[in-house]
Amino acid sequence: MRLRYDPGMPDLDLLFPVPVSELTSALLVGGVCAALLLRARRGEQHVVRLSVLMVVAGLLVMMGGAVLSTHLAAPLLGTGLREVGVLLFGVGILRVIGQTLFQFVLVPFGMPRIVEDIAVIGGYLAWSLARLYHAGIPVSQLLTTSAVVTAVLAFSLQDTLGNLLGGLALELDDAFSLGDWIKVDDVAGRIVEIRWRSTSVETRNGETVVIPNSVLIRSRIFVVGKRTDQPLQWRRWIWFHVDFEQDPAVVIRVTEQAIRNAGIPFVSTDPAATCLFMDFDQSSARFALRYWLQRFDLDDTTDSLVRCQLFEALRAAGISPAVPRQRVALEGESGSGRAGQDPAADITP
Repeated sequence: MRLRYDPGMPDLDLLFPVPVSELTSALLVGGVCAALLLRARRGEQHVVRLSVLMVVAGLLVMMGGAVLSTHLAAPLLGTGLREVGVLLFGVGILRVIGQTLFQFVLVPFGMPRIVEDIAVIGGYLAWSLARLYHAGIPVSQLLTTSAVVTAVLAFSLQDTLGNLLGGLALELDDAFSLGDWIKVDDVAGRIVEIRWRSTSVETRNGETVVIPNSVLIRSRIFVVGKRTDQPLQWRRWIWFHVDFEQDPAVVIRVTEQAIRNAGIPFVSTDPAATCLFMDFDQSSARFALRYWLQRFDLDDTTDSLVRCQLFEALRAAGISPAVPRQRVALEGESGSGRAGQDPAADITP
């Protein structure tokens, strides 16, 4: 239905191209949603304020179009401004309502933010097409003739589209979710947000790394501690060396008992810590103590506590850490050792 301006219409209906009752209802719903969002999303209040600003701007543009149409004798320009105002108003209301719906209904069930972004963008497109149809513009012809423009935009926005499709692929694959700890290249941390363009990872150093979704699709991702039908635990490795003179069985028994009986916080007792004789080094025997960590943000701290307990247990049992040594043989030109010197001597740095 095309817009018509009749001087005999009520003043409020002149100002707005849609029924005042519908505008009032939308404003009430949008106001309640904005108030709820401002309390729930304290770190994103600027986003809510932007939506409210779009609503206010839409109302002002609609009234400006009405003034142009009725008092300044510019009906064509006024009609265009009024339609732009309705578009801004609707986008702002849709944005606030969509964010509220996801914040209080879908997010508690684990729905990621990328779904919110895609749904809100879809609402924008549907609202824009509805306004074009209402203004009498043939939407089907517009979509047909804009195929070339769409191809150009798709080419120029291929990185953005790659991030969007990458985010969708990650969500459909269900490789990880909010709160998971991941390692990607040299970045390790907890996932705090998954958006349509990128994934935010919070590291243990107090940094938030924003990784494009297209990069995640092409990278090898380690999801820390996540195993099928198993509790979230991360196996840690503590390496140490002892002299060859020490009995490996004694070393294993002493270290395992020490860690299992220490009661170190966030060290799992099921499965319990284990010690393995891993390798022969040049001058020592190489062991590895493995334990399961329950709180991933305290890995370095817990490793330090385990090393302290391990050091005390070895010292109490009379087992000293290995000191690197080299055996150097000195030979003369005839092939025998030099006079007055041991042909082979141990050199300890």
